[in-house]
Amino acid sequence: MSARRRLPLTRGDCIDGPRPCPHVRCVHHLGPELAAPDLPTSCALDVADRGGASAVEVAAVLGVSVDEVRRIESEALARARVNWQ
Repeated sequence: MSARRRLPLTRGDCIDGPRPCPHVRCVHHLGPELAAPDLPTSCALDVADRGGASAVEVAAVLGVSVDEVRRIESEALARARVNWQ
């Protein structure tokens, strides 16, 4: 029986871990439904660590259109506003 991998609980648990990230059940993992075939990273936290990414850069990483990135962003901001009221 193989040892089970423990999912990271904090960024510190995975920051120096192997890439692409083997933790496919992690909430930050960019699964195949989000990833382009040549995705350079498999972790949303790695994308966030780059900082200051434009919609064009995020679209390239995720393999979606810029319009899709903007739609997701506006939807996320609307949800955040509702949750903080």
